[in-house]
Amino acid sequence: MDRFDKNGDNKIDLHEWQAVRKAAQQEVRKQHAEMRLQADTHLIKAPKERPFILSNKNPQQLAWRYRLWAWLHLAMFLFSALLLLQRLA
Repeated sequence: MDRFDKNGDNKIDLHEWQAVRKAAQQEVRKQHAEMRLQADTHLIKAPKERPFILSNKNPQQLAWRYRLWAWLHLAMFLFSALLLLQRLA
């Protein structure tokens, strides 16, 4: 308060309030500039004993999709094996 109360009446008038606001804006700009100069650090660590999958889908959708792909690949494998057996016979 003493820093901005220029006339010493223990009250902040309009001009003093504007000085407070200007000082606050300058302080925030200074802090933002300092933060922008710091390197960004992003740490992602896999949880223990669980699968680690980053996705924008929920777990049920992911499970359904992986199950579908597993069945499709199994069907393709069996179809290929059947074709191979027919050619060998």
